[in-house]
Amino acid sequence: MKPTRRIFVAGLTGAGLWAAAPGLASAQSRTSPDGQGWYRAGINAEDYIFHTGSQGIGRRGQRMSDADELRSRVFQDSLAFPPPEGLDAVSIRSKPAARPGGMGTLSRTLPARRFLGKRVRLSANIHTERAGRVQMWMKVTGAHDRVLAFDDMQSRPLRGTTRWRRYSIVLNVPANAVEISYGFLLAGSGAAFANDFALNVTPGTTPVTGQP
Repeated sequence: MKPTRRIFVAGLTGAGLWAAAPGLASAQSRTSPDGQGWYRAGINAEDYIFHTGSQGIGRRGQRMSDADELRSRVFQDSLAFPPPEGLDAVSIRSKPAARPGGMGTLSRTLPARRFLGKRVRLSANIHTERAGRVQMWMKVTGAHDRVLAFDDMQSRPLRGTTRWRRYSIVLNVPANAVEISYGFLLAGSGAAFANDFALNVTPGTTPVTGQP
C-alpha cells in the first residue's frame, strides 16, 4: 500500500514544536516520498540531509500495513555510536549553513484498521549528535484529519549528544480512527538517527504518554 502524502509537520512556534495544520508542509517545504515509504518535510527542509533506503523487519514488531515494512534497516553513518541489533538507521542531519529556526522530519502513515479500539505502543531506538532538539512523535487521526490522540515527546525531548536508547510512545486508537502517523524530527542543528521502529498492541494497564 502506498503511503499517503498527507502529513502534519512539526512547527517551531508557540508553546510546542507541533503545528497541527495540514497545509504547513506545502507552505514551508513540499513533502516528498523517498520511494521507501518515508516522507521528508519541515521548515527550511532544504537545510537538512535525509538518509533513507531499503527496509527490513526486526524482531520486536509486526508489519504496520499490508505492504509496507515498518522496520528501518536503512542508512548508518554514525561510526562512533553503531546502532543496536546491527540495524542501519534513517537519519536527519543539518547542513553546515543551515538557517536558524529550521526543522526536518521523516514520517510514515498507515491505516489504523488493525489497531482500532486498542492501546498501542510505538517504540524506536534513537541516537543524537550535537542536536538542538529531537523528538519522536505519533498521531492518530479520524475523519477529516481530526486529531484523536497525539504525543510528540514535547516534555521529554532529546538534546545534544545521546547514546542509542529505546524510546516509547503509548496512545489509544479509538474505534473511529482512520490513520496512524509516526516519525521523528530534528529541530535546529545537529543530527538524529533512528532505527528498529515497532508498533505493537500493549495491555490496557500501560499508561498513555500523550493526549487525550
